[in-house]
Amino acid sequence: MKTDMSEKTIIDCNLNHSHEIESEGKMMRQVIRNSVKRKAQEELCERPLKLIHLELKNKKTDFLTTTDISCIRKGIYAARRSILPKKPTNIQDVHSSLNSLEIKSFDNEIFLLVNDTNKNLVMFSCKKNLTTLYAVKTIYVDGTFKYYPKYFLQLFTIHGLNNGYYIP
Repeated sequence: MKTDMSEKTIIDCNLNHSHEIESEGKMMRQVIRNSVKRKAQEELCERPLKLIHLELKNKKTDFLTTTDISCIRKGIYAARRSILPKKPTNIQDVHSSLNSLEIKSFDNEIFLLVNDTNKNLVMFSCKKNLTTLYAVKTIYVDGTFKYYPKYFLQLFTIHGLNNGYYIP
């Protein structure tokens, strides 16, 4: 379809389609791929392989190859990357990403307690966890310099013993 410069008047319209009709297998593959990509964006914590299995369980899939499954999985990662923030490349990116994300606990409490850019200190907790920690009689601490998140030098955790369970 061709229009004039104002895009209000049609100058020419060619409705002849000269491409081949797509095979049913190719059409179903696209339907499955689009459906899985949509679910991947809605359910960010679900493993890609589980999303694929759930979708394939409901569809006729004898036409799919391992290459098709690989392409579907790559599509899932691309779809998620389009809505998630980029991976940080330095400590400043980590702090700005943490500030921009709204990190909440399971009970919908704010979970990022401290994000100090001067001391490069990040603390995760919520009021409910701190109240529980305050009420316990025994606390345990663990610090490691061997295993820690990228761009940091130490991981330090505090746990409390509450009703026979260790609560972080």
